[in-house]
Amino acid sequence: MIINKKAREELIKNTDELNMKFVNAIGRATDGYREAKTVGGIMDVKRAFLQELITTLPLGTYHCYFCLLKKDNCHSCKYGKKHGICIKKDSDYGKVMHARNDLLGVIVEKYHKQGEEYL
Repeated sequence: MIINKKAREELIKNTDELNMKFVNAIGRATDGYREAKTVGGIMDVKRAFLQELITTLPLGTYHCYFCLLKKDNCHSCKYGKKHGICIKKDSDYGKVMHARNDLLGVIVEKYHKQGEEYL
């Protein structure tokens, strides 16, 4: 398969924009660590940072070469033919998104409770 230059350029542009989101998230985390007054405060920052990183992972249509190439024509997508149409829960992509959502849920519920302190 020959690379479609337009889809590749759009992917690069979208990834560059995503890069700024990661840079900003790292900046907020380091600032938060500096400003924290307690270990619990540091953990509050870390939890928020982890949540932001997980939700910012490049897993959406703007970061998928095939989605950018096919523009909502999923049934003719070569990735979809091998891995299942992405919007289906049992597709490989659906499983990746489910795992991401599971990880996010565990971070939210178990990693650290907002305001929790360690005395």
